[in-house]
Amino acid sequence: MIHVIASISIRKGAMKDYIAAFNKNVQNVVAEEGCIEYSPVVDLPVKGIKTQELDPQVLTVVEKWESLAALKTHAKSQHMMDLRDVSAHMVEGIKLKVLQEA
Repeated sequence: MIHVIASISIRKGAMKDYIAAFNKNVQNVVAEEGCIEYSPVVDLPVKGIKTQELDPQVLTVVEKWESLAALKTHAKSQHMMDLRDVSAHMVEGIKLKVLQEA
């Protein structure tokens, strides 16, 4: 199984619109062969637990894929290219971590 943590930095003032565009695409991704989980999440402030600094301009996507091949197919899918086109002006940067089970 492949795990992905994608941290997407969103321009100030664009988070609401980005989340709306992103959420419209989630059903397409979940329907892809090999997708186990695809969840957009944002930072949660928690008292009493030491966490990294919160960043209200970052949307994190937690993903699980059956294989690296499924992830690569996902990255090239038309609906992901469409999302990139629609949201390019809202995104400042993306950091990806692709992980495998230890």
